Amino acid sequence: MATASAAATMDDPPLLRQTSRTGLKRRITRPSFMLDLQRGSPVGEYEIQDQIGEGAMGTVYSALHPLIGKMVAIKVLKPELCSNQASVDRFVQEAQSVNRIGHPNIVDVFSLGELPDGRAYFVMEWLRGEDLKVRLARGPVTASISWCARAA
Repeated sequence: MATASAAATMDDPPLLRQTSRTGLKRRITRPSFMLDLQRGSPVGEYEIQDQIGEGAMGTVYSALHPLIGKMVAIKVLKPELCSNQASVDRFVQEAQSVNRIGHPNIVDVFSLGELPDGRAYFVMEWLRGEDLKVRLARGPVTASISWCARAA
């Protein structure tokens, strides 16, 4: 007879399977196909609007909840990192860390999921602002540097 945890592990989606090392929920994947996320593509309960940024670990999209009109940002882990457990761990840890800090100047992450092609994503609050490169091009950011020095 299978235990409840063994049965749950077999029935749960891969992202929800428990790992033995830390107890965090994550998945290693090597997708055989990749979804092209374009305007209107579904990600969880949201629909992609535009790609708004890209970094070392992932791509960030603006998205909209079609029923309630809530705007969010969705960060999707890069496909080449999805097969690396350490990268997936780091991605999940990023989402956990920002929520543990719980500071008004740090974006709130409120959902974690997986695309049908195996890429992990998290949903975070949408903040209006400008690109850091654009802001730095206007000149020094002394108030922010002063704030960071006090916070440290």
